[in-house]
Amino acid sequence: LLESLARRQKAVIAEAQGLGSIVPADALNLMNAVLKEFESKSVIRAPISGRVIKKPMEEGETVTPDYPMLTVADVEMVRVNAEVDETDIGKIFLGDEADITSDAYPGEIYKGVIAEISDYVGERKVNPNNTAKNMDMKVIQVKLSFSERTSLKIGMTVDVRIRPGGKR
Repeated sequence: LLESLARRQKAVIAEAQGLGSIVPADALNLMNAVLKEFESKSVIRAPISGRVIKKPMEEGETVTPDYPMLTVADVEMVRVNAEVDETDIGKIFLGDEADITSDAYPGEIYKGVIAEISDYVGERKVNPNNTAKNMDMKVIQVKLSFSERTSLKIGMTVDVRIRPGGKR
């Protein structure tokens, strides 16, 4: 769109000059100011550096505040969101270590650490491997981080085994 406006501006100037008229400097300055103002309101800057991982909208679609134009993620710093049963939350603490595995990488065990424990209890979203588990049991979200880079990708399914470190 900005390129289109810039081309149109040049075409108007060329047409005016072709007709033998001189475009006043004030008019050029005004056109440039309008273009810069439009550009400053049209450029969207991400709050983080990263890579675009989702782009659900296409050029020309109408943008609304309640629908994301794109999703940016720091793919260098993958973290795992895990659900911990509310009955087990008293056994784990920040800094506790965890083993993380994925069917995509058989035999690989990634070492993680609990970096964040949510302050609220919510509904289970992930079906547990153990079918005897109560699906109605509430869970607490726990975020695990890695000390080194892994081959895990954002959105992959993983299994997490937290090794409680005891009371603190």
